[in-house]
Amino acid sequence: MFSFMNNSSNKNNVLANLFDTSNYSRVIIKKIEDIAEHYKDSVDEIILKEEFYKKASFLSGNFIVEYVDDKNYTCAYILYFQDKNGDSYKMETKSNLLDITRLSEDVQNNLNEQKTIKFDIPEPSEEFRKKYKLVKI
Repeated sequence: MFSFMNNSSNKNNVLANLFDTSNYSRVIIKKIEDIAEHYKDSVDEIILKEEFYKKASFLSGNFIVEYVDDKNYTCAYILYFQDKNGDSYKMETKSNLLDITRLSEDVQNNLNEQKTIKFDIPEPSEEFRKKYKLVKI
């Protein structure tokens, strides 16, 4: 059995705030990887909560940055889990439109060329699990 000891009292706070970019709105993103890195801890927390609350096992996932038009882009994640009965299921969400001018010109051009860029989401590290105090009791 596990206990999830986190300061957040609402497990949905992470989902609601995942794509809230207000805390880095003045930063110009210089590498496309920085977008995925920005959301890494939030996605890891979602994975841990799903494992804890639903007794699921994380299988794999993708973080997706998608070009919309010359003014906007979106971010999304797709996570795959296996429940305690062995059935697989998918969990996903997508951001509202995000301001593309917060991306450097190189990143904008790269995204415009590729249209969709996917990053694999690895399992949360043991260090991250300890940070969020997922402990065996």
